[in-house]
Amino acid sequence: MTEEGNETAGYEAVYDTFGWKPLDAEVLRLTGEDAHDFLDRTVTAEVRDRPTRALLLDPNGKTQDDLRVVPRDNGFLVLSRRPDETADVWRSNIFVEDVEIQKTDHGVVSVQGSEAAQAVGKLDAEATYEAKRSVPGGYDAVGDQLKPDAPRYDDHADALRVEAGVAGFENELAGRIPVGARLELFSEDKCYVGQEVVARVRQRGGGASRVLHPLVLEDNVSEGATVMRDGTPVGETTTVADSPRYGDIGLAYIETDAVGGTVEVEGVEAEARKPPLREDV
Repeated sequence: MTEEGNETAGYEAVYDTFGWKPLDAEVLRLTGEDAHDFLDRTVTAEVRDRPTRALLLDPNGKTQDDLRVVPRDNGFLVLSRRPDETADVWRSNIFVEDVEIQKTDHGVVSVQGSEAAQAVGKLDAEATYEAKRSVPGGYDAVGDQLKPDAPRYDDHADALRVEAGVAGFENELAGRIPVGARLELFSEDKCYVGQEVVARVRQRGGGASRVLHPLVLEDNVSEGATVMRDGTPVGETTTVADSPRYGDIGLAYIETDAVGGTVEVEGVEAEARKPPLREDV
């Protein structure tokens, strides 16, 4: 229960005003004359003079990290889901470049809702950037001991993300070739690790054979379960959640021609829909 005694206070706050939660992420700082060029050749998106979201892939095109690259103080702050592993990968690829990588003590909070911009503007944050983790959207704030004055939505973070059709790192991205995750994070104007695999899949027959979609379920099912249509496998669930509005819901990588119809997961009927589930915001 929340302090207000309302189990859904954080969920409701995101749709009414704003709510927040700490993110399971840490922040690296990259400095040195070659920091920009080094980052730009290792991540999927072009590193610019504004906050940029990008992925770090392995040579097989599978996601190793989901990053936010924020220019700051003659260098970059980089939000990382796997900071130690990513720092090790980067350090192993520094040869003659002038690049230094350090792990900071900063934390990261996600503030979601229609009033998120005003809320993060009142925080003593080292950096902020837009980050959609719900239908209303919102911002992440990087800093020390940041605690917005609002309910926390921890208990419904997955439900909010599923309703928006937003891929999560651990469930929808890590260890996967990310072309079906509805992300426009892939530069066609530069080389990066894993680019050949991503380009081949994106160009093959118009793109990924299975794309991330929300499911509205008749009952609870397992993550990693097979999605069936007329006895034929058409997808796999990646996240399941309990929504205060929709009940049992989930995300699944699913064949696009199955969307809009009835499918079955572990004997449970479900409807595959286009995101977002909520259109009243």
